[in-house]
Amino acid sequence: MASVTPSIKRIIFHSYNNNHSKYSKTDSNRATGFFAKIMLFYYKMTTKEILDKHRLISNDELKKMKKNELKNLMVQYSITYDGLQKDLTKTNLLELISNYQEYIIDLRSRFITNNPIDKHHRGTVHYRIPTLIINRMIRVLWHHHIDLCLSTDIAQTQLRENYRWLLTIALVSKECFKLISSLFTRFKYIHFYTQVYSASPAELIRSRVTNPLSVLKNITHMTLSINIFIEIISFRLIEIELIFANVRKLCLHSNHIIREKQDKYCKTIVQYMPNLETLKLPNISLNHSQLESLKEIPLLTSLNLSFTSFAKFDFSLDMISSSIRRLKLPKLHDGFQLSDTHNLTTLQLFQLNNNMVNSQYNQISKLIIKNVNSTSIFKSLVELLCAPDCKVHTLYIDYGTWISEVLEKNRSITTLDIGSSLKRTFEMVSKSTTLRTFIFYDDLYTKNIYRKTGNPTGYAHIKSKKRIKSLLNASLAFYAKKIYTVSTVSTVSTLNANNDNASYEATVHNHKFLYIE
Repeated sequence: MASVTPSIKRIIFHSYNNNHSKYSKTDSNRATGFFAKIMLFYYKMTTKEILDKHRLISNDELKKMKKNELKNLMVQYSITYDGLQKDLTKTNLLELISNYQEYIIDLRSRFITNNPIDKHHRGTVHYRIPTLIINRMIRVLWHHHIDLCLSTDIAQTQLRENYRWLLTIALVSKECFKLISSLFTRFKYIHFYTQVYSASPAELIRSRVTNPLSVLKNITHMTLSINIFIEIISFRLIEIELIFANVRKLCLHSNHIIREKQDKYCKTIVQYMPNLETLKLPNISLNHSQLESLKEIPLLTSLNLSFTSFAKFDFSLDMISSSIRRLKLPKLHDGFQLSDTHNLTTLQLFQLNNNMVNSQYNQISKLIIKNVNSTSIFKSLVELLCAPDCKVHTLYIDYGTWISEVLEKNRSITTLDIGSSLKRTFEMVSKSTTLRTFIFYDDLYTKNIYRKTGNPTGYAHIKSKKRIKSLLNASLAFYAKKIYTVSTVSTVSTLNANNDNASYEATVHNHKFLYIE
């Protein structure tokens, strides 16, 4: 790890103390670990670094190795043999390892030595193209359209179609290639069994990543079906590293229970994703050792276990890394207790009972409770959320009349999701003076989206997100942000008050304001 200069160290340490005030400045172990994570966070492996770190062994050295040493090298390179192990001779081992090393040499020649983009970049184009201006224009336009992509997957498809021209610009020079490849960092490929593909999705991913002219070089966010993931981890070691080396967020999906190869893909996640920060596991049954193995991911801060189950053991916070700040849990039959020393800021529970509620929940900043069906728990929740030391600023919970009492007294909640329609959610939100954002669900709303009829809310639609509620149930969540306080009374008439609201909205550009009947 690179050394940290004293000035940078002071800045980092000052930021650390501001964000972790409950820890002492003399806690050198925590600070040292924090510095290490900061340095690791900024470390991103390039394609050249991934290829160069593989040391090639000459054929003469390979021939001198014993058969067991060659087998260990096969395991290290993740080289598989389709035949019977008893038929695997030393000659076969040498051939398989030599073919693998020749493949690495071929990749190096394509990416590094004979890459025409490098030569083109060093020519006159590099000096005559205003790269910085082009960079700024494309980034502003790109993020502007992404921020306004509010509706459904159709809008996202149109976004991809509209930006196909960027793939052509990427071939102009090396600098343009770096810019364009830095935009295409999120990869989503969910394989539905009813769909028929002309080629394997995993093979398509491999062909793009190993193509020197493809902009898919820095995948940071990856959403995959588990069957595609299992196929990818059967590739050569160098291909696995090229695909996963820079992944920071991994979401795995499955419509059925996965029972095979769990150990293998847990080990793959730990071994080949050093930059992973967010992990979502599919519908699997985790055993104790598999859950413990996730502690080895150095930068993991968010763990989503919503669809998993625990095989023959009771879950506790001691089983996960202390670096976890955001945790989403499935239904736990024996309940769940927060310890006094927990570091969680986000917690999702499938259910909550009176035995689970304690003062430690006040330290959670984002609380998500899937099911609150018992009337006995309402009183405990009201006391918890109305306490003076409550730090919950984001609350996701089922609709209930008791929430009105909470919003009238609570001064910390700024974001609310009660899983209901726009009208019902706004009626609840209007009782609070601190709420700035709310989330609503309304299938009918998409038909009349942005129609300015009825009463203004002062809120604008800022984004939409597909929210998966169960394995077979997903809905579209609309996010609304408060832009201004609606004027309901005017010195002349209510009509003038409405005109005041309309006049203000006209001055705020690129916002889709919401109205209710």
